Amino acid sequence: MTGLNYNLFLALFLIVIVCVNFRVLYSQISFSNTHNSNLYSSTIPNNPSKLKIYESFDTNNMSRIIKFDLPNKGTAEIKIHDISGNTIRRYFYDMISSGRHEIKLSKNDLPAGKCFATLSCDDKKETIKLSEPEY
Repeated sequence: MTGLNYNLFLALFLIVIVCVNFRVLYSQISFSNTHNSNLYSSTIPNNPSKLKIYESFDTNNMSRIIKFDLPNKGTAEIKIHDISGNTIRRYFYDMISSGRHEIKLSKNDLPAGKCFATLSCDDKKETIKLSEPEY
């Protein structure tokens, strides 16, 4: 290789490495009030036909479970917000698989009072009111 070809090859190689590392880093960025932990996925017999979000409670562990169904693979975001629309917590998942998923929240993760959960995937949204747990 001549000096010019080698330098060009090296520059392109470094650009590829930087782009790949940026993609990995971007998918792991923790935005303010963004949480990527506590995600559990399960396979259900049939893929869900529509976007759906719902909640349940685990009284043994005193935790709230936010479940959501995604009909297609894509980017998903769940925002927990108060009645004024202020975001309390935000969960962002880059390229999550289709199927049923759930997030477990401890009783200390949410403030007292009325809260809502909004699931956004692609250009669709669904919001539910979270009930007050009786632990």
